[in-house]
Amino acid sequence: LFADWPVCVIPNPIDTNVWKPLDRQIARRAFNFPEDKKIILFGAYGGTSDARKGYALLEEALSAIADVRDDIQLVVYGQSQPEQLPETRIPTTYVGILNDPVTMVLLNNAVDVFVNPATQEAFGQTVSEAQACGLPVVAFSKTGIADIVDHKVTGYLAQHANPQQLADGLLWVLDREDDSADIS
Repeated sequence: LFADWPVCVIPNPIDTNVWKPLDRQIARRAFNFPEDKKIILFGAYGGTSDARKGYALLEEALSAIADVRDDIQLVVYGQSQPEQLPETRIPTTYVGILNDPVTMVLLNNAVDVFVNPATQEAFGQTVSEAQACGLPVVAFSKTGIADIVDHKVTGYLAQHANPQQLADGLLWVLDREDDSADIS
């Protein structure tokens, strides 16, 4: 029915004058994050309780990472610290709901990798924002994020809903960052 209709892509506009890389050490100091940790950022409004956002899969991935590395910290935005903390061997900091772009840009620049473990995601605005800040992204394939992340170039696309692959992707990004730090 629409075979002869023109098709065009309308890009999602992100103001790259706002969403851009900044000095990581300054950003970390602003949040009082440790400078000797590799920090993984996860964010979604109420994300730890919404099964579609994949937090349970992220917990499994973090458990696998804790077996390999002891220098990892998780930062969660989009919610306050829950009364009942999840059991995890990875230290976790909750920064609450952040509504202004300046704080979000600073947060994206204070961490090492953004993870979006959602199993259902149409687009993933947070992924585009993280990448505009120069942050690698780890996510599952077979979601809208697969159109944003270039596998093993701008991040890592794990097999859909596979927590071990998510862990592998996070470790791949962090190991590459370790290697680049050694080179400089």
